[in-house]
Amino acid sequence: QPRRAQIPQEEVQFIRDFKRFGPPVFNGVSERPTAVEEWVRELEALYVYLGCSDDFKVRGAVFMLRGEAVNWWESVAAAEDHANVPVTWARFKDLLYGYYFPVTVRNEKRAEFLCLTQGSLTVAQYERKFTELSRFGIQYIPTEQLKIDKVIDGLRREIKGLLVLKEPTSYAAAVRCALVMDKCLEEPQSQ
Repeated sequence: QPRRAQIPQEEVQFIRDFKRFGPPVFNGVSERPTAVEEWVRELEALYVYLGCSDDFKVRGAVFMLRGEAVNWWESVAAAEDHANVPVTWARFKDLLYGYYFPVTVRNEKRAEFLCLTQGSLTVAQYERKFTELSRFGIQYIPTEQLKIDKVIDGLRREIKGLLVLKEPTSYAAAVRCALVMDKCLEEPQSQ
């Protein structure tokens, strides 16, 4: 009877720790095009905490695939193995995003961020949407000041005009002021 390869005790403990934190699964089926990106972000937060090696990041992610995503990985892994290409974490993410989160969708999200305005949203809703989409246009807001300018620029005119005069020096201050202004504008004027 063939002997199974022994897994080093250190790796066994690492796998236990990984599983104990309840890493998210990805089944490859979602209505939201950002689902895979959110899954990777959750895994990466766990990987940072655990201090994972590049190799374990790939193996951990593959371990958390289910359903259609397993079928995708098996076909990709076979092709990569045949081409004798090592699958690093960066390569895994490129392959995963290429299939489940294509450039066209990322470009749409970037355009949505660049065109984002408050419109009929409350300031709180607008800020949540701004934060959600900002990761797709991070190159357009590389400094705190550009981020402040971008969020202010998308506000409704009556809030934007007042906020520009306040000259907020941080993103948090800009949002805080906008929230207060929004609330004041919503309240009925007392006679």
